[in-house]
Parts: sequence; structure tokens; C-alpha cells
Amino acid sequence: MDDVSEVAGTGAPMPDGEPPEDWKPDEKSKKIYDKLPKKIKGKNGKIDLNKFTQRHRGGTYKDPKTGYQLSPERARNSGSGTHGKDGAWKLLDKKGNRVGSVDKYGRIYKE
Repeated sequence: MDDVSEVAGTGAPMPDGEPPEDWKPDEKSKKIYDKLPKKIKGKNGKIDLNKFTQRHRGGTYKDPKTGYQLSPERARNSGSGTHGKDGAWKLLDKKGNRVGSVDKYGRIYKE
């Protein structure tokens, strides 16, 4: 049977497990993280995925307080790859500009 659990009842899939405890963000990730609104920041340089509670078209989730959005990374299955590590989401600011890429654990890894 498939796991159908969701993030904060939004329909967003829960991550499978947790990232390694020894994960530390690199300099690029820290730079992106430092520019983000405090309300979406989680622990250890990660994004708090539970803040993105408003579901929109195309599987995009929005944080109602900051206007930031998580949009699914479509290139994962297109044959062009994930453009990096384990890309699951594109992080967009309130104007819709891409801020970075986020994996399924909320780790920022690409600008």
C-alpha cells in the first residue's frame, strides 16, 4: 500500500525519511538562506516545508504570510535531469522569480 501522508494537510507529499544529521549547507546555500524571510526558515539552513499551505494550480504551494512559493521541479523526469542533486522544488519569491532549488527535505542547494 502506498503512503498517502501529506504535509500539514495540504496534499504535498511528506518526505521519505530525514536527511543525514551531519548535513551542512555550503556557502551558496547559506547565501540564499540568509536572504529569505525569517518566517519560512527552518533549522540547520533548511526551508520549513510545512509553511507552504496554500495549494495552487500545477502542484504549486504558497506560504500565505510571505508570498513565497514552491513549484515542482518538472525537469526531473524530462530527460534533462534534475539540474543538480535531488531537486524536488523550485523556490520562488513573491514576484515569481526563482530564488533557488530545494530538495525534498527543504535543503537549498542551487541558486
